[in-house]
Amino acid sequence: MKTALNINYLQSELLQAAFDNEQSAQIFNIADGKIFMVNIAACKMFGYTKEEFLLLERKDFVLEDKEEITNMNLALKDYATNGIVKFRKKDASFFIGRAAVKPLAADSGIEYRCFTITDVAEEERLKKIIQQERDNELQNILSFSNDSITVIDQSGKRLYISDSATVMYGYTTEELIGQNPMALVYEADKEKTLIALKQIFDANSLKYFENRVVRKDGSILNMAWTFNLDK
Repeated sequence: MKTALNINYLQSELLQAAFDNEQSAQIFNIADGKIFMVNIAACKMFGYTKEEFLLLERKDFVLEDKEEITNMNLALKDYATNGIVKFRKKDASFFIGRAAVKPLAADSGIEYRCFTITDVAEEERLKKIIQQERDNELQNILSFSNDSITVIDQSGKRLYISDSATVMYGYTTEELIGQNPMALVYEADKEKTLIALKQIFDANSLKYFENRVVRKDGSILNMAWTFNLDK
């Protein structure tokens, strides 16, 4: 479905400011591939100035591969919204981008298309930064908490553990990380603990649970657990 486009509004200063503040590259072109408008993010991503971009066509920055071009044209024809495409920068280097294509019908009757492009490698880099920040924040909590805190994945492997928990169990952090927490559970409590973990991961229906664990010195600890499932 085409979206109605008012060219005068598109070129207004107000919309241009919002357009240039968009973090993803956005490129407007006529249906035949001629470019008539790009934002700052597109210039940074591809290495062209706005003036240079206006002299280009879509084929100048999309990989010249007949199969990929055919697939992309089919996507444009069918108004597909997303796809992975290889793009060419001004310096002739390539990058893999996630492209969303939106067809637009101007009030003049001319068909336009808006490409929104994100660099897949940059997406992954930002995800890693965000994950590292989350890990650092979690590590601070684990280091200063007086509670026994354990983070496990769905396979049951322990990913993180608080300093207080290592003191409580009598093991070092290195001994506990990567271990299945079931290894410390008192034998008579293992079955109900497995049932509890299944309820947590399958339905997130359990928030509180009690069991017993065995410390490194063989003594028994009565534990009360609260759970939070982070997907």
